[in-house]
Amino acid sequence: MSFRKRFLIYDLGLLGSPPLAALRDDKKAFTTYLFDLAAPDFIGMHGGWVGAYSYLQRDARFIERYIFVPGAAKIGFWTPWGVGARDGIWFRSDMASSSEKPERRFFDDLQKRLDPKRIAAELSNCRNRYGRFACVKASSIIGGICNVSVACSGHCSLS
Repeated sequence: MSFRKRFLIYDLGLLGSPPLAALRDDKKAFTTYLFDLAAPDFIGMHGGWVGAYSYLQRDARFIERYIFVPGAAKIGFWTPWGVGARDGIWFRSDMASSSEKPERRFFDDLQKRLDPKRIAAELSNCRNRYGRFACVKASSIIGGICNVSVACSGHCSLS
């Protein structure tokens, strides 16, 4: 199957995200990787996954950065346990179409015109301003698996 990727997706079921699977027993490392490095655009939880990951919904970074998608209730998610968390889908507010955040502006810019020179200049500006690794959104070597995704990590200057 082939599809055009427009959003970052990480699998909380851990089958499609080896770094998350490797960190599953360390909640601090797991949440740091998920919220500070991976920063998925959508987070969806339902059924038993709400119970397994209820701590994510209580994390300050989740509360600050993600907004609940109101129409998600129509999908039919249901969690039978009172775990202090809810079923649903959340969207990272920095990527909302109305966001003025640099990452969203950079994304919109690249949608209009995918220009390798523009990307190289942005990464160079980011490195010069914030240091050598500031533009690496997610980089890890866990269990021999290297996961690197280059992005502006909120530091784009948008020259």
